[in-house]
Amino acid sequence: MSGIQMMLFGVKSNLAQGTLLLNNRSLEVNSRSVFPYSCSNTIRYTFKSNGVLESSFTGNFITLTSNNFGQYTGEWISGPNSTPDKFSVRATIISGSGSSGTFGSWLQMNQDRYWELTTLAEGPLDSFEAKTCTIRFQLAESDNVSNILKTADVVLSSSSEYVSLN
Repeated sequence: MSGIQMMLFGVKSNLAQGTLLLNNRSLEVNSRSVFPYSCSNTIRYTFKSNGVLESSFTGNFITLTSNNFGQYTGEWISGPNSTPDKFSVRATIISGSGSSGTFGSWLQMNQDRYWELTTLAEGPLDSFEAKTCTIRFQLAESDNVSNILKTADVVLSSSSEYVSLN
């Protein structure tokens, strides 16, 4: 099976340094607040240097709906011989905007790497902000980043609504 077929069919990439596990996912958080003057959300998607993937969110809100969140989201590499620091990750914005993190550059996985999407709705009048951003993540061995081993798209969606008490 070719590398392109492996990517399209979600086949695990088995390497001497471990098995790469990276899948498409969608993360969404919506909140509403009547706290004085603001309501905010931040979604964070983290590739940890120990091979773990984390998705989390923070914010100030009264009501909240979310999906697909949990501190432990899965692993991006596994196996008895896994060596995460031998790999690099690159993030590219496919659609949307408003995300923070390093885009377009290969980052070696010798430290945690994260990307965030933040929404903010501020008072004193009713306000609302919504953002969606699709980020393509690619993994490659650090000494040969031209050979992309695994690709996945992650959709981050956030909305914040502030409701005044007036």
